[in-house]
Amino acid sequence: MTHKFSEPYSGKNPVPKIATKLTSLVNPERATDAKAEQLQDRSGQRQEKETEKIARRLAKGHVMHTTDPTTGEDLDIRNADEEPDLSTKGENVLRHEFPPPDLVKHQKVVVGVTSSSIVCICAAYTVLFFLSGLLNASAWLSFPLFLLPPSLLAYVLHFRMQNISQGDFEDRAWHTERIRGLRAGSDLDGDGQIEDEERTRESTEWVNSVLRGVWPIVNPDMFAAVLDMVEDIMQSSAPSFVHSVRISDLGLGSNAARITSIRSLPDAHSGSKDAIAESLEIDSEDMSPDDREALDGDHVNLEISFAYRGLPSGGSAASKAMNLHLLVEFFVGMRGILGFRFPVWVEVTGAVGTARVRLQLIPSPPFMKKTLVTLLGLPHITISATPLSEKLPNIMNIPFISGFISSAINTAAAEYVAPKSLTFDLQRLMSGDDIKKDTDAIGVLVVHIHRATGLEGADIDGSSDPYMTLTFSRLEKPLYSTRIIKGDCNPVFEETAVVLVDTNTVKLREKLSLQLWDSDRVSMDDMLGYHEIDIVNLMRQRGKPIRRVSRLSSPDSKQRPGSVEFTVGYFGKLLPNPSLSTDGSDPGIPDDLRDKPEFKEARAMALNDLEAAVLTTPPDTAWPSGILSVQVHEIRDLVIRQSGAERTGKDRGGEKGQEEGGVAREEGEGLPSSYCTVSLNDELVYETRVKPITSSPMFNAGTERFVKDWRKSHVTVTVKDYRMRENDAVLGVVFLKTYS
Repeated sequence: MTHKFSEPYSGKNPVPKIATKLTSLVNPERATDAKAEQLQDRSGQRQEKETEKIARRLAKGHVMHTTDPTTGEDLDIRNADEEPDLSTKGENVLRHEFPPPDLVKHQKVVVGVTSSSIVCICAAYTVLFFLSGLLNASAWLSFPLFLLPPSLLAYVLHFRMQNISQGDFEDRAWHTERIRGLRAGSDLDGDGQIEDEERTRESTEWVNSVLRGVWPIVNPDMFAAVLDMVEDIMQSSAPSFVHSVRISDLGLGSNAARITSIRSLPDAHSGSKDAIAESLEIDSEDMSPDDREALDGDHVNLEISFAYRGLPSGGSAASKAMNLHLLVEFFVGMRGILGFRFPVWVEVTGAVGTARVRLQLIPSPPFMKKTLVTLLGLPHITISATPLSEKLPNIMNIPFISGFISSAINTAAAEYVAPKSLTFDLQRLMSGDDIKKDTDAIGVLVVHIHRATGLEGADIDGSSDPYMTLTFSRLEKPLYSTRIIKGDCNPVFEETAVVLVDTNTVKLREKLSLQLWDSDRVSMDDMLGYHEIDIVNLMRQRGKPIRRVSRLSSPDSKQRPGSVEFTVGYFGKLLPNPSLSTDGSDPGIPDDLRDKPEFKEARAMALNDLEAAVLTTPPDTAWPSGILSVQVHEIRDLVIRQSGAERTGKDRGGEKGQEEGGVAREEGEGLPSSYCTVSLNDELVYETRVKPITSSPMFNAGTERFVKDWRKSHVTVTVKDYRMRENDAVLGVVFLKTYS
């Protein structure tokens, strides 16, 4: 699973939760009779097992066998220990010995050019004597002149032979230097190949010199997405008496991180003309150019080891500000009774880890586009947390707070440990544009569930209450659930589901799993069987729905009867219709203002022809269905508007009817704790997290949904204020028509 930079949370990308005992103070499950909600979390036992699984994955020194998303190789990664291994310090590849040159081939070149030169010289002198014999005796008087041409030829051939021999030797000597650089390591196991673990980790002091100069001037807002994740993790895992958590400030300080070593890595499958067809077994000709570029392309793989150690700091704020630090505010209290703000200064004192980076190369500046980053194990991160009060001690000595903050950071880092990764568009970041111009989904799977026959009777009376769910094979959370049919072992559903498919689904070789369950009221639901469909095979038959009747597989060793009948097909996105292209101006702008330069920036912000086409081409009415992407970036100058103020006293003639806004504040008392809800055709489809007490909340969140007919659809974004003592108030509504 890969995370995109500023990726919104969704069903496939839920907010991670801390795997500590703090979660036991929160009851995320509410009693409900709706079976659809019961599918999200069938029992407390399942939640407990998931928590134990996450805790094991976050344990210090835990070893995991996984797939590296950058190179595609299988490898073992290890979380950092309490005492991290510093043996990853870099060395200089120039100290390595040159591999021996290929002297056998050099000998063949020298012998070949020498032999041909000798043959040519002998032939020249032989022809000279032959001609001299045919001529009269007087020709012998000019014999020295006859010797001049073959002697000249001999000199030229000798000069050529010397240059070719010397040039070939120098080429092979320089080639050994090139091979040493490409290998950048030693064949430790003697198998004749330089494996990844045998490749040299080079020191990069010049990079650290640049980093020391850049570090103090880097804008901390670049890390807003990571801070949002840590904030959301703490807020979703906080106990009930902590009603909200906010990271109000980030400072990088003047103490820069260090790159301890770096090395290049080859792909696990290299040398193929069509990497997609080989590794994914897909006929790439059937895929769109954008899908193909997203799955494969020219790239460079790097492994980078990093370390950070805070400078010794005293009690003064100036000394602590030299290091990487956060200001975390806990809003503590009981809902409906009382609450207060508890600020905590969190100082990062150390961090050691290793990451792998995959840089996609493109022909236009800045020559790099998609960048994929993954961590090889959980880094070792240490912090020091101090309350902003002289009377309180360093709270790292209090397990409750220290475990909470440390676990939140580790849980956030675990979201990027292989095989998970973070993907961001470096070209877009450098252009300063974070607006999505294309959907993450590359197509949809349309599944029509007809019926199931011959199911096992799982209840005492010999019948079953079946329903069917659609999931990905590696994702247990249901993507769709049918209704429950009571007391029928041959249920007829006749329901249609649409499942979005993105490139990561293809890369991970996900399968669509059709699972049949027996609904139980007082116990866990029983699985009656399942059937898996290879999504890659469906993509090969794009636009061709296929009706199938398949036998159910058993989830255990027992033999279970039954079959399922369904129709499934993959349908990809279409490129914008060139015949509908416009000048890119907003139709909401008056006609007399459309020609002004400030309203013609749509095409200038596009990074390629596809983005330009998306910005300037409306949807084709001939294709009413599609994928809708909704993003909520931020809200500016958000306040709770007062309808009026009651005043008594003397005549107010000449005074202002209401006070103006005055000084704008981003944070402070009296500001709303806002969140947004997104509804599609009046049906709630997404809800952002709460941003406490700020007038400029940044969400960078969104969702993608399949729309059956965009010509008749609308989107409603509602901004609400999270209230402690009353129902959440609506601060504003934005109504958007997809057909205008």
